[in-house]
Amino acid sequence: QIDETLATPNLTNLAGRCLLCVAVVGAQFYLAATREPEAPRRIQARFVGAGAVAAGVSCAAWVAAPIHSEELLDLAAGPRHPASVVYAVTIYLYLAWFLIDLWRYARRSFQSAREQDPPAAAAIALIGASTWAGLVVLLIWTVHTTFTQLSGHRSAQLDSLAGSIFPLPLTLFACGVLALP
Repeated sequence: QIDETLATPNLTNLAGRCLLCVAVVGAQFYLAATREPEAPRRIQARFVGAGAVAAGVSCAAWVAAPIHSEELLDLAAGPRHPASVVYAVTIYLYLAWFLIDLWRYARRSFQSAREQDPPAAAAIALIGASTWAGLVVLLIWTVHTTFTQLSGHRSAQLDSLAGSIFPLPLTLFACGVLALP
């Protein structure tokens, strides 16, 4: 309804992406603090910088993309334009970077918990597996969006594959978090 009220289609999509960047930065701060209670400022600056770049690129691409005439449920099927590809794919790449960081955290945590706390190690392994499954989904969405935008032909198989796999990383992550002692 915000889009309708402001007569600006896809504005809530942009706002959601920017808020997701803020949430990722917050999650990275939390993970860094669990590794080192006094996380160095350079690490925090890297997280804020990456989130700001992802949000900034998304905002610039959103302004440049011809996606303001109607609400688009699937950005891949939107008007073909380089800015549309950049807008759609930027968040996938940013989230992939975060998932790789989360996987590194899970790997380190698993190695330290393996001997001392096997149940925690199993929960952490589920979280680590969720990152890989999430990376697969993001990769498929990136390929689907890029292919559809560049070729003009919708790849229903890729979209369907990503949609059917999408619950897997969420389920693995939720099980891992809920299983933590």
